[in-house]
Amino acid sequence: LFKKRIVQLNEIPEIRSFLKEMTNDDIFAKSSTIKGAIFDQNNIIEVIDTLDYVNYSFRFVFPETPLGTFYNLVVTKTPTGE
Repeated sequence: LFKKRIVQLNEIPEIRSFLKEMTNDDIFAKSSTIKGAIFDQNNIIEVIDTLDYVNYSFRFVFPETPLGTFYNLVVTKTPTGE
């Protein structure tokens, strides 16, 4: 059985910090150097599996992305918090 819910970025500050550390950029800030990527910070899908692994799926687009097209960034957190 999987648990699924929608979370906002401010509910998962450790994931934001992890992404900032991994990219050397705050990809959610307007000053991000990742050219034009626009992340949905209010509708992040959190899925927890039976082994307590957690996946966060971030939807993002670019300004020129065709209507109906989007991309996902998936971040996994292990039961030990890694």
